Amino acid sequence: MRWRNVGVVALVAGACSSGGGGSEAAETSAPTVAGTQTVETGSQTVETIGPTNGDAVESDPILSVVTAHDVDEVGVPLEPALEFGPEVPQISVLVRVGEVEPDATLDVAWTWLDGPDGERPLFEHQVDVGAGDVAYSHGVASGPLAAGRYRADVTLGASSTAAVFAVRHTPIVLAEGVAGFARQESTEDPEPPTRGPSGRIPTQHDYGSVAVCTPWVYFSSLLAMTGANGCGDAVGDNDNLLEVTAWVGGNSPFALGQARGDFIKPVQADPCDLGGSDLETEPVSYAVTVISGPDEGEQFSDQGPAPEPDTHAPMAFLASQPLPGAQVNVGDTIVVEVTADDKASVDSVISGIASVTLASDGREVDGLEFTGPEACDKSRLRRVVQLEYVVPDNPPELVTLVATVRDYEGHETTVEASYPTVSLWTGYMDVVGSSVTEVTIQEGAVRCTAGWEFRVVFFARSAGELYGYADGITTAPHECDAPFAPVDVPATRLGISGTMTPDAITLRFEHQSGGWSGIAVLYTPPVPDVIVPRSGAQAFGDIDLTLVTEVPNNTFTENVKGRIDLGCDEC
Repeated sequence: MRWRNVGVVALVAGACSSGGGGSEAAETSAPTVAGTQTVETGSQTVETIGPTNGDAVESDPILSVVTAHDVDEVGVPLEPALEFGPEVPQISVLVRVGEVEPDATLDVAWTWLDGPDGERPLFEHQVDVGAGDVAYSHGVASGPLAAGRYRADVTLGASSTAAVFAVRHTPIVLAEGVAGFARQESTEDPEPPTRGPSGRIPTQHDYGSVAVCTPWVYFSSLLAMTGANGCGDAVGDNDNLLEVTAWVGGNSPFALGQARGDFIKPVQADPCDLGGSDLETEPVSYAVTVISGPDEGEQFSDQGPAPEPDTHAPMAFLASQPLPGAQVNVGDTIVVEVTADDKASVDSVISGIASVTLASDGREVDGLEFTGPEACDKSRLRRVVQLEYVVPDNPPELVTLVATVRDYEGHETTVEASYPTVSLWTGYMDVVGSSVTEVTIQEGAVRCTAGWEFRVVFFARSAGELYGYADGITTAPHECDAPFAPVDVPATRLGISGTMTPDAITLRFEHQSGGWSGIAVLYTPPVPDVIVPRSGAQAFGDIDLTLVTEVPNNTFTENVKGRIDLGCDEC
C-alpha cells in the first residue's frame, strides 16, 4: 500500500513525539545535496515521530502517523496539517499499518495538553486492522475548537508513537496548501474535539506507482513535512529504507527516524539537539535519504527558513482556593495558581515566561519574576506559580483579581477571577397574621386574619450585617369574625436589616409601603427579632410572634405564625 504525494499540504502548528525511544544523534557524514526546493511560508514547530534508533522498520506495525482534515476513500490524507483553525469541523489522525498479526487492534487515545487543569484525556478509538491498512480516528467539533496543543497516542501491539498537533486562530500554511483558516472570534465557548467516527481503509486498493524513487521535503520553519514517492509499498521485501536527518550549520546530521517505502512524516528538529540554540533564528536543514535498497543513495535535502522572532503572547490558566466565585471575608487568604505556557508560540522562536503578577483594583499584590532567558532551558516554557491575596478591611462587594503573564519579549496575557464578599440569600416567608381586639366596656372580641407570602431577598457578609427587603402579597383575604365584608389588602414591602453568624440569621423588618393587615407585629415597636437557624447555605425555621398592647378600654393582641425558608445563591 502506498501513500500518494497529495501536492503537499497545509502545514501548521503542532508536534509529533517519538514513541520509540526519542531522537538520538546519528554518526553519519553530512549529506550531499541532490536537489533543493524552497517554499516561502510561515514557521512552526513539531516533535518527531517514528523509530529513531537506526533499526529498519519493516517489522514495525506502525509505519507512520499523519494528522489531516480528512481522509479519502482509498486512504489518502486530505489536507495534512499540524495546526488547525478553531472553526474546522473535524481533525483526523491517520495511521499507516505495517506487518501485524491477524485480528490486531490499534488504539488511538486523544489528550488536550493545554486545558485549564493541564492535560485532559478526551476519548479513545479502537480499530481492528490488517497489514497495509490505513486506520482513521476522527475528532469532531461541537462548536469552536479550544486553542492549544493536543496529542494522539497510537498503540498497536508492542509498538507505540504519538502525534502532537495544535489549534490556533490563525494557522500557518504552506504556499501550496489551501488558503488559511483565520476566523473571527466566536461568541460560543470553545471546546476540545469530541469522539467521532473511526475505522480502517483496507489495503486492497491499488494507488498506482511512481516510476522513480523520489524523496521530498517541504518546510515551515522548524517544521518539515518529509516523505517519499515511488520508493516501495512498505510491505514488500525489496523496498527502499529511507532515513530523515536534520542539522544546523556544519554540525553532524541528527537522525529523526526511518521509514520503509513511501511515507509522509511530519518532523521537528529541536535546535538544542543539533548543537544550536532555541533562542536564536538559525535555520535548520533536513534531508531524506535512501540508505538501503534498489535506489540506495537517492536523496533530497534543503535548508529551511529561519524561525521568526517571538511575536505571540503566552497562554495562561487560573485556579484558586477558594474556587473563583466563592464568597470571601475580611482576612481570608485567596491562593491563586497560575499556569503559564509559552509553548503556544509554535510558529516562532519561543522566549519563555518572564513573570507572573497578581493585581487587585489596578494595584499589584503579589508576583514572581524569573531571570533569563537561557537557551535550551525548557523550564522557561511552562511555569506554575502560586500567588496570594489577603482580603482587606472594608473590601468591595466583589473582589476581582487579575493575573498577568508576560514573556521575555514583553507580550502578555491576563486572566481574572472574582470573589464576592457578600452573599445573596433568597427565600420565602409564609405566615398567617391575626389580630384580636377586645373592648372591655362591651362583651366579646373581634378577630381578624390574613394569609401572607413574602419573597425574601437580602445580602450579607458571612459574619456581619445584612440588608434587603421582603415583598408580600396576601394568599387569603383579610377576614373578620364580626359581620364585616372581606377586605382586599394591597401588596406590601418590608425592609430588612439584621446580622448573620455561622449558626443563625437574625432579621428585623421595617414597614415601607402597602398593606399591613395581620403582620404589624413584624414591625411594630419594639420590633421583634426573627431568628432563623442556619446550616451552611440554608436557613429555615418556624415563626411565632405575639404582641399585646393595652390602652384604656381596649386590649389588642396581634400574632404572626408561619415558616421561613432561605437559601444562599452565591456562597
